[in-house]
Amino acid sequence: KSRRSVLYAIVEADLAPTTTLGLGVHREENDITPFYGGLPRFADGGDLGLPRSTYMNAAWSDTAIASTTAIVDLNHRFNDDWKLRVAFNRMREDNHDLSGSAFGAVDRATNRGPSLSSFAAHLGGKEKAPDATLEGGFHAFGRRHDVLLGANWMQRDYDSTSQLYTIANPVVNPYTFNPYDYAVAPTAIARPATHTLAAIEQSGLFGSLRFALTDTVKLIAGGRVSDWKSSTFNLVTNAYSTQPYEQDGEFTPYGALQWDFAPAWTTYLSYAEIFRSQANQYTASGDPLDPATGSNIEAGLKGALFGGRLDASLAGFRILEEDRSQRGPP
Repeated sequence: KSRRSVLYAIVEADLAPTTTLGLGVHREENDITPFYGGLPRFADGGDLGLPRSTYMNAAWSDTAIASTTAIVDLNHRFNDDWKLRVAFNRMREDNHDLSGSAFGAVDRATNRGPSLSSFAAHLGGKEKAPDATLEGGFHAFGRRHDVLLGANWMQRDYDSTSQLYTIANPVVNPYTFNPYDYAVAPTAIARPATHTLAAIEQSGLFGSLRFALTDTVKLIAGGRVSDWKSSTFNLVTNAYSTQPYEQDGEFTPYGALQWDFAPAWTTYLSYAEIFRSQANQYTASGDPLDPATGSNIEAGLKGALFGGRLDASLAGFRILEEDRSQRGPP
């Protein structure tokens, strides 16, 4: 079971006839009963036939997730053609996890086998992310053309600790297991605690031009230049768990052709390149993964029926991606 509470508030003020400032806050709390091990099966893969209400965690298991985000948003209109938006988000999260979950297959002869494993974990995170976007248009060749320029940056830091504990009488029978037989959280340490600091930094410049070839045909071209940095530092060994990794100046272009062939209907063809950093995922030897790269080609049709009361769309696409991460064998 879980319980979720959300508080959201925003206020806006006109600083001037063409300038608006917005302030907001978002608070979310989740109290969750964890169930990491799931329902066990027999060692030969057979189903135990357990009821859906079966719960294979100790009674003291609990997960608490909380986050607070503050938002500042400034919008300014220079004239009828150009406007600027500048925003800043600041987020903090505080997550606690204490769990005793049963793992392992069941022996058909004894109905025993799953063993309770207990761990406690804490994650404290913080993130800050400013971004700015300038939108506007200009007239050339007898038509209006649209421009978008922007920049963004994000830094996210995580402070993580975990501790494994020893549970007395950990082997259980799933048919007779009672969570309240394990009503007190263990304190006997099974192995040394872990403590790591993980940092991720992303930034980018982006832009697009929507050029009107005719009154009904638009050519759109754009792209993004991205930078990425990541590292994980082990505070127990006082050394990097993974060496700092950087990817700089990665350019991903985008292009599209759009035709408004009827008042309420548009068809389009688009092409975009893919670049997705996977530096926060690692090979078995501990090296960061290469980025996933590729392309996406899409063609579609969209419009409105019955005077706008019904929207319709149809699209086909092909995605080619290389070096996409997959989980390896245990």
